[in-house]
Amino acid sequence: MRRALTIAAAVAMMLAAGEPAMVQAQTLQVQQIKPKFQPKIQPRIQNPNRPPNNMVLIKPSQALIIAQRLVPNSKGINVQLLPGGNYAVTLKRKDQVQRVIIDGETGELTRRQ
Repeated sequence: MRRALTIAAAVAMMLAAGEPAMVQAQTLQVQQIKPKFQPKIQPRIQNPNRPPNNMVLIKPSQALIIAQRLVPNSKGINVQLLPGGNYAVTLKRKDQVQRVIIDGETGELTRRQ
């Protein structure tokens, strides 16, 4: 019985104390702060009809496979992307080192050195 009275008294105090706080919360006004500086950032949009410069369509691994087909029994040493968009593939067969230039767009042989 004593517990019930203690709990009832505690609840009554909470309700009495909570009421003024509820009244205060209703009278508060929220001020919105607008930033003074708003940067204007334009997104970069690429023209979909225009292909990018030096567009490479084949991967370096594909250039290596094409070059190894052109020079049978060879092992790939290096694949390098050239500024023009072509690949320079260095191959080794027996004691010879050979360099093959593969077109980066079509995958065709451009030149053997």
